[in-house]
Amino acid sequence: MSKIKNTGNIKLLSSLILGVVLSLPAMADDTNAANERLTRQERIDRADVDGDGRLSRDEREDIRDRREDRVDRREDVRDRREDIADRRENIRDRREDIWDANHNYAPGTPEARRDRIEDIRDKREDIADRREDVRDRKEDVRDRREDLRDRREDVRDRNVQRHHRKERIAGTR
Repeated sequence: MSKIKNTGNIKLLSSLILGVVLSLPAMADDTNAANERLTRQERIDRADVDGDGRLSRDEREDIRDRREDRVDRREDVRDRREDIADRRENIRDRREDIWDANHNYAPGTPEARRDRIEDIRDKREDIADRREDVRDRKEDVRDRREDLRDRREDVRDRNVQRHHRKERIAGTR
């Protein structure tokens, strides 16, 4: 690609920007600060629409309305700034919470070690509970087996007694 050789547009643009920057103070004189420096008669002349040199009732009402509008706008700006400050505070709080969460649970921090130790303790307790449950089940199985043995012995004893009774009745014994 070839280099741009036409620098005329750049010079024109830079001179235009310089002119705007230099004219900013003059434009600032049209603001409320400039209005505050006006004498009473200059303010009247500015607000006098019909050009009679005095303010009519309508012109005074217009001035009051503009002042009220300015006050309303200032209040709106103040409210917006408060809202922005509240939002920034909420964002700051969220960032702190996120930082705390990341920092506290980062490997090697005391909080992470503490939580890890608590997790290990909880797992050990769970394992101990499971082992106890297994022991209880084994004891239940042993008890059932003993009960079955006892029943079998009882059944055998009854069968033997019945058999002996039958033999006695039959007279073979």
